[in-house]
Amino acid sequence: MIRFRVTEPKVTKFVEQRTDVDEALKQLVGFLYAQLIHITGEQWLLLVYWNSRADATAAQAITRDMPLISQWIGIADEFLSFETADVRYVTASASS
Repeated sequence: MIRFRVTEPKVTKFVEQRTDVDEALKQLVGFLYAQLIHITGEQWLLLVYWNSRADATAAQAITRDMPLISQWIGIADEFLSFETADVRYVTASASS
């Protein structure tokens, strides 16, 4: 989970360039998907889902030095926080 502060003039670029980052992440073992969530005002939350904590940890070692990711993070006005967590419960879809 990564929280950012992004001001309005940067929002379009911040959202559009996330696609490029996710294309790079798709090459890494265990990447499932990502969600970029606008919380409120200038607050944004990125959730990146991995097959396992081990896959997430391995990806963190690789991605911390990837220029593409650094450039995308640089679009934000402020990098607020970074945390790794484990999903413990998922609701089944209504159609299941």
